Amino acid sequence: GAEAGSLDYAEIFEALDDDGNSRFTGIQGITVSGDNIYVVRTHTDSIYHDETETSEDVTYNTLSVLQRGEDGKLYLSDSVEITGLTDATQVRASIDGSSLYVIGAESIAIINASDLSVIGTFGRDIGMVRDVLINDDQVYITTGESLLVFTRDGNTLTLSKTFTDDDSSGLQLDAANALALSPDGKSLFVATSGSDTLVSRFSIGDDGTLTFRQAVSGASPSDDGFYASALSVSPDGKTLYVVDNHKSIHLLTVADDGALSATSSLSLPDGVNTVKQVLISPDGKSVVITGDLGQSDNFATYGIILYARAADGSLTQLQAVDGFGDLANFNGTLLNEIRQV
Repeated sequence: GAEAGSLDYAEIFEALDDDGNSRFTGIQGITVSGDNIYVVRTHTDSIYHDETETSEDVTYNTLSVLQRGEDGKLYLSDSVEITGLTDATQVRASIDGSSLYVIGAESIAIINASDLSVIGTFGRDIGMVRDVLINDDQVYITTGESLLVFTRDGNTLTLSKTFTDDDSSGLQLDAANALALSPDGKSLFVATSGSDTLVSRFSIGDDGTLTFRQAVSGASPSDDGFYASALSVSPDGKTLYVVDNHKSIHLLTVADDGALSATSSLSLPDGVNTVKQVLISPDGKSVVITGDLGQSDNFATYGIILYARAADGSLTQLQAVDGFGDLANFNGTLLNEIRQV
């Protein structure tokens, strides 16, 4: 196994269809809920029609479930095609694990986690969805310069509140994107892009009502504005990490009432092109970022950078990973999304 404070390759899981093709080609998103790992992918197959002697490309959206067997290895438990959805990009799970939300280019599908059946779709008129977060019966969605709140009652979702960028009131939602919930469930953080602020904070009332509280800039000023694209809260709820313009990570302290204060920023290594995620280990001792993180001496692309997290939330880089496994074609693999199991 890996030494403390390091990452080591453990296992490559592969599943093939009857024709010998990988069932994981085109993976877009992954989420973990309880003992289940849910994977969504978009893939295109060429279908030949005997009657017309012609072929056509057909695009499928597939949701798969992985589980660990008694031997500790991963197994493909179930896999279904999602109808009525275009270009699936993400999958999210409700807190109780009973429902899944698969985000497509034009709508969102609600899936019954027990049998992977589609309960329904919604959101065809809200524009491009950037992120979705489920909090009990509340579904938060970022799109355009807005934060939408849907309330779920059984199989019905109703738009209950819309927050829109408004400079006059101080509400900042420019290009609102990534969402994060505080561990105590009392604060919602929204990453914003292209303005003088980095993240907006909303308090969550006992009845689930959102109230805008503040918009915060990073500790280091930016002449060109801030461009947040990923964020994550530490398990102890005391630090918020925000990736800015794929060049730095801002550290913000979170007070007991959820109030944010920018404390410092960490420059990312030269050569980083895109940061897709920032994740924190459950024990709060490690932070990883994923994406296209520069080129190694082996001319492969770093996909993961690992940091040690101190008690005050500060970060120290420990390791950059540019490949895994024994197969050369896994060197420089770009990761769409990772989750800790």
